[in-house]
Amino acid sequence: MNFDENAKVHYLLNEFVLDLIYNPYSKELWTVDYLNSIDRGELGEQFVKIFVREYEEELMDASGSVDKELVDLLEKYSEREIDRLIPKVYFLEKNKELCNKYSQLLVRRIYDVSGNSAFDYMKNFKYQFNHREQQNATNEMMRDSRATEKQIQYLNDLGKNVGYLLWHEEYLSKNYANQLIEYLSEKTYVEPVIFSFFFVSK
Repeated sequence: MNFDENAKVHYLLNEFVLDLIYNPYSKELWTVDYLNSIDRGELGEQFVKIFVREYEEELMDASGSVDKELVDLLEKYSEREIDRLIPKVYFLEKNKELCNKYSQLLVRRIYDVSGNSAFDYMKNFKYQFNHREQQNATNEMMRDSRATEKQIQYLNDLGKNVGYLLWHEEYLSKNYANQLIEYLSEKTYVEPVIFSFFFVSK
């Protein structure tokens, strides 16, 4: 089984981490230090028990028994993924208002472009595994999808014509730039939900 491409694994991992980062009694986010202190191996074991309970058939071998080797692989995979996801899910929850106002996709992009280092409340997160390969792939994807200099210049010009300044351009993707260009050049009259994030009046 390719866990990277298994929607059930990813759905349950995100739900697991979302529950994990909140104190069940106060309903507040746990402190970063507390989240750092939780052993990822134990979390992997907990996750596998939940996964087996929900989707046991996914881990069956040809004889209809749970494949112990597959369970071990899922445990190793999930402890690494949980380690990687904790800061990301924490960031999304910390910025729920931005997610609601704009979109979760934009807030995820902010995290993927800036990582932990750009935000004081994120700087103390510590990974228990090395995620360099995945981080390099994310960095490359963010670079490839970034708005072109031509798009940015055009948006600057269009914005100035109607009394707006472009900002947060480091988070501007080609797709977002196209949406904003269509609106400012009056090819569409529906203001993109992201407009006020990328433009401020002079």
